[in-house]
Amino acid sequence: MINGIRLYWRLLAASWQTVLQYKFSFFVSLFFQCWITVTDFLVVITIIYNARSVGGWSLPQIGVIYGVVGISSALFRTFGCELHRFQEYIIRGGYDGILLRPLPSLLVLLGRRIEFFRLGGVVQGAAALLVSLHYLGGPGALGWRYFYLLSLPLSGTLIIFGISVAIAACAFWFGRVRDIQTLAFYGANYAASYPASIYPPWMRALLTVIPVTFVGYIPAQFALGLGGSSWYLLLPWLVIVVTWVVALLLWRAGEKAYQSRGS
Repeated sequence: MINGIRLYWRLLAASWQTVLQYKFSFFVSLFFQCWITVTDFLVVITIIYNARSVGGWSLPQIGVIYGVVGISSALFRTFGCELHRFQEYIIRGGYDGILLRPLPSLLVLLGRRIEFFRLGGVVQGAAALLVSLHYLGGPGALGWRYFYLLSLPLSGTLIIFGISVAIAACAFWFGRVRDIQTLAFYGANYAASYPASIYPPWMRALLTVIPVTFVGYIPAQFALGLGGSSWYLLLPWLVIVVTWVVALLLWRAGEKAYQSRGS
């Protein structure tokens, strides 16, 4: 495992060196990534500002959830992008090459491609989170809750990674999982950027099962004094453990079931 992590860091450094060879292209892509996400958020601000509040949440409070989910999603899209392409490895037999490496296959897969320009989404999400926390009074008014809310992108990223590994592992049996990924990542994360209280019960249940409501909404609800109990603060980390246990079990079972294209 230690050797696998070292290899991943070497691949990460090599990817960054490749990016530096095309600085102009990288910064243009980074700029447009920021611009797209900023434009989306400006539309949201306009709608919520006119309504004053949505589902009992004010604009800055929604901005906290939006920022947390935005950072978490962007970090996953930066470092976990190959999981969204995993079905192609299975369908075309590219996974055989990964299995030839004497290292954990998941780390080898993640190290194959890193899209640094996606960090533009992290910048935009961080701006939304910090500005929202400022309007909520900052550390002076929020106290320990300020720093807890700043830590949510870490747990959120781990949750999204775990969900994505579990879905990608399904490709070992089903081959094509792109539609499931679209629902569970793009659709669910977009919905999770706003308070779950605005959705009908069936959709709240779906977002809890996936379980993207634990990325921002549930822990932020208690931290912002909008309901819930102190257990809400620990739930994201419990979800991380459960999600990753399920994801790794599926991955290992899938590897055992995998039929090599070369066999």
